Amino acid sequence: AARGQVEFDVDFQRLQEIKEMEEARAADTTPRGAEVNFQNYKAAMAQYARHETDTGSPEAQIASITERVKYLTRHLIANKKDFASRRGLIKLVNRRRTLLNYLYKRDKATTLELVEKLGIRFKPRGRAFDKPTKYGAYRNTKSNVAKRIAAYETR
Repeated sequence: AARGQVEFDVDFQRLQEIKEMEEARAADTTPRGAEVNFQNYKAAMAQYARHETDTGSPEAQIASITERVKYLTRHLIANKKDFASRRGLIKLVNRRRTLLNYLYKRDKATTLELVEKLGIRFKPRGRAFDKPTKYGAYRNTKSNVAKRIAAYETR
């Protein structure tokens, strides 16, 4: 080799194999995980939308968030240490729960029907009881607790 030039030992057969693999990958048009997720997301939006351009109704949002939750759940099963995605999943579940609570306050029947169709769990928020009702089932171990409850009941 001339001065300043470097000789490379190139395996042309291996280069050809790599090139063929890349071409085969480019020719493969089957959708990948994220693409499938986006298609499912759009389908859920379309199915639960109130009208053709609806993206903001609680039903559509809950359905689309449910699709994203399913995708992230599968992702986290495969990638156990992806803590950033885990945080995103928790945020999505909390947002979905908030929307479900809102929808339940406005229309209980629609909410319960939507929950059944989507196959998700939903426990409506319980109402706050007064102290005697809430703690009446428990035995009073301290006498001053019993006095306070009795005083509360006489108000």
